[in-house]
Amino acid sequence: MGHKKSGLGYALLAIGPACISVAFTDTFAKARVWVLLVGVVVFLTGTLLLMYPTIRPRLSIPLSRRAASSSRSQRAALSTYTRLHPRLVNRRHHLDLIRHELTVIGHDDKFRLRYSGTNTARRKSREFVESLVGEAPCSKAQLGLRVIDKLSGLPMSFVFEQDEDREKVLSIPFPRPLARGERFDIEITGLWPGNFTTLDDYAFFPMNPYKRGVSKLEATLILPKCPTYLRSRVVGRGAPGRLPDPTMRLRRDGQCAIMWQIDRPSGIYVLEFGRSDLPTP
Repeated sequence: MGHKKSGLGYALLAIGPACISVAFTDTFAKARVWVLLVGVVVFLTGTLLLMYPTIRPRLSIPLSRRAASSSRSQRAALSTYTRLHPRLVNRRHHLDLIRHELTVIGHDDKFRLRYSGTNTARRKSREFVESLVGEAPCSKAQLGLRVIDKLSGLPMSFVFEQDEDREKVLSIPFPRPLARGERFDIEITGLWPGNFTTLDDYAFFPMNPYKRGVSKLEATLILPKCPTYLRSRVVGRGAPGRLPDPTMRLRRDGQCAIMWQIDRPSGIYVLEFGRSDLPTP
């Protein structure tokens, strides 16, 4: 689409001045004003087409403007974080970086979640508690969960404190208790089947559990193809200042990477998008 717009823009840039020069010939003496007007309009249209970016997602459009069919009725995963499980409220750790990468494979959600932070409590910290939620029922075996200590490169043990169909609460013990000021860096990987099944879908990145704050969120959503639309919003109290727009990049493998970086995030950050790789019902 972008190449077609650029080609048309260059063509109009050539036609516009031609119309303007023709307007001053004797042939068009009676209609000179109209021909001049057409030339100017054509030239300006060509200029705008060349200035318009190749990929320009429609961002920050209020949800109320969407068709009713696009608001996913269940939204079970998002609602889980609007009423936090008590074990998820984190009052011990400041997170320097939270990096979430979600890759949509058909209907499935392949995830890579990284949490890098510091124990800021006076008492020693013995564990990190995190939750995994999805729109479709999923068993522990289906998740294929793996947890890595990025500081040592060694696998970490974990316990499912809660094992419901659509929500898993993990307790991840540190290799040793962390004193105040000591760091941790944890990566959780797995796959949640059936998490993305509709033409109008969403992904979200919850920052509200971390009461000691988060310095930076790096969120990436990888789709098989570029979305038909993209909208961003925050639920709850978001980061100070203007909500930054996500950016899109077409990868060499044809997939579309949507990247969202937010400083001092809080609240729940939501990306709503249209799938262009699924058949239209």
